[in-house]
Amino acid sequence: MYPVLFDIVEPDPILESAGGGSLFGIFLGIAVVVLVVLVVIQAILKRRKK
Repeated sequence: MYPVLFDIVEPDPILESAGGGSLFGIFLGIAVVVLVVLVVIQAILKRRKK
């Protein structure tokens, strides 16, 4: 149902073998969430300025 969310929770085996385990997967998930939050905040600020 939610393949993107599932990928963040359970990283691909390729990413795990390349990044040294689930720690890299967790870090990647956090980085993606932070990026999305920053983009959303910027969009809200731009709308408020107009």
